[in-house]
This record gives sequence, C-alpha cells and structure tokens, in this order.
Amino acid sequence: MRERIAIGAAVAVAVATGAVSYAHDHSVPYAAGAFVAGALAVAIAWFASTLPGLTVRGLVIGGLFVLAGMLSWTSLGYGRWLVWPLLGLEGIVFAVWAWPWLRHLRALPRLGSAWLGLAYWVLGVVGALLVVNLAVAAQRVAYAGVFGLAVLAVVASARRDRGRDLSVGIVGAFLLAVALLVVSGSGNLFQHRHVVPPGGWGTEVMVHRFWGGPWLLYHPNSLALIAVVAAMRIGVDRAFTCCGAAGAPISRRTGRSGSRRRCPSRSWRWCWCSRPASCFRRGTGATMSPAAGSTPGSRSAGTGWTATSPRSSSATPGPPAPWSYAPPTSCN
Repeated sequence: MRERIAIGAAVAVAVATGAVSYAHDHSVPYAAGAFVAGALAVAIAWFASTLPGLTVRGLVIGGLFVLAGMLSWTSLGYGRWLVWPLLGLEGIVFAVWAWPWLRHLRALPRLGSAWLGLAYWVLGVVGALLVVNLAVAAQRVAYAGVFGLAVLAVVASARRDRGRDLSVGIVGAFLLAVALLVVSGSGNLFQHRHVVPPGGWGTEVMVHRFWGGPWLLYHPNSLALIAVVAAMRIGVDRAFTCCGAAGAPISRRTGRSGSRRRCPSRSWRWCWCSRPASCFRRGTGATMSPAAGSTPGSRSAGTGWTATSPRSSSATPGPPAPWSYAPPTSCN
C-alpha cells in the first residue's frame, strides 16, 4: 500500500509539474523535463521517508537549518529581513531543547563538529570588528548564538534520550529540502539556464548552476553540501541494510521483550538492524532469530544469531561482526 501511494504521488506531481511547465513555456521538451523532475522529487522524498531512526526532533533541527539558508537566498529580491523571524523561532526552539545550557556547554570543546560548525562564526565576528563593520558583526553574533544553541540542543537530546541519534532525522530533513528544491525548479532543472537570485552570485558567478525555482532558491554549493552530508551519513553506515527485492522475509529481535519487526519480501525498504542481515533469495522463507542459549534481544555483533529456513531443520551461523561483513556472492 505504501509503495502504491508513493507511485501515485509521483505520477500526480510529475503530471502537475509537466503541465505547469508546458503552460508557461509551450514547449514539449521542457514539459517532459519538468515531468521527470517532478517524479524525481517524489522519489527523493519517498527515500527520505523510508530511513529508519527518523525522529521529530531531528527533522525539526535539520529542517530549520536548511530552511533558514533557503529563505535567505529566496528573499534577496523582495525582503532580506524575512530570515530573521525564522532565526528567532530557531533560537527559542533550540533554547528550550538545550536547557540546562551550562551543563551541556562543557561538552562543546570536545566535539569536533562544534569546532567546525561554530568557530567560523566567531572568526567572522572578529573579522567584521577588524574592519569596523558593526552591523555585520552583530548579525554574526546572532548567528553564532542561534547555532550554538542548536549544538547544545543536539547534545542535550542525546543525553536525555539515552544516546538517541538525531543525525538520521537531520539528513532526512536535508533530503526533503532537496526534493522541495527540485519541485520548485522542475521547469528549469534540465535547461541550460536556470532561475537565479538577483545580484552577482546569480547573474554573474553561478548563472548556469541549479538554484531551485521562483518560490524557493538555495545556493548550489549548499545544495551539493547537504546531499554529500546525507550520503556520508547513510551510505557508509552498515546499520542501514535493505531487504526485500532480492531477499526473503528477514525478521530480527528489536531488543524489546521478544518483539519482532518483519521486512516484506516484495517491497524494497530499509531494515534497521544492529548488524547486516544475511541476504537470501526470495521464497526461501529464511528468518533471523537468536541461537539456542543466547539472550533474547541481544545486540552484540557476530554472536548468538542463526539463519534458519522452514524448508530445512538445519541452522547455519548468522552474519559476522559488522566491520568484517561481506555480502554473499549469491545475492542478485
């Protein structure tokens, strides 16, 4: 059912973007490109929705970050002040989630990501003061304060929720932002010239780069950066495994008193596993279950798990530890 809804949404959005493009440009090739762009945007959004471990707090933090950047570039032509109410809202949300601030402030010097994400704002304030530009210095102080509270909110959430990872939700929000930009710029995604913001960045430096569309723009370098961040978070983590299209149903212990989660054999989706699951051909009915004598719900890698099949009473050893796992060559 979920896959049918995604396909229906892709067709509807693709037809809508193609129709709008044709009404605007009266060009069949341009309308065909907008049709493909609309379907691509829905595919990206659907992919983001299938990521396991999504949290509301992660989605909100990532969404506010990227929305502030998009609003900054979109509003260049008619109201640059629009981003400041959004930054004020971000500051309030992050301040509430980061409380108590002083307790979590001591953790920032030990985080490399905090040095990367906050140090350049401090250096920017120093640079603005050196050239005696007090307005820019004040703006950068505000940016540093808001994003400093954001880092504190992430640290506080991880400690309060027993190490819950917010990064999956954050990159999920990044992917949804990419999908929105593709929909907004569907009419010019495959054209040689694109919708650009006013000023030198758009009209001179990056006129041939994709910025988005008339109602939503984002710097092309920032667009590429959030896509790379999402790829780095998802692509190299072996906790993300897929089962379905080439594999039979695979179930696992979730760690909650014998509960199980099953991946359907005829639909492609993620499995949130503590280790990569073995790959089985469709129809074997293989399942992942704890071996005899092991502790139910154990998440220790490489031990206590067996792969069993209803067609055979024999059991084969389960997958090895995550960092030494190689997919079997029989998967196709």
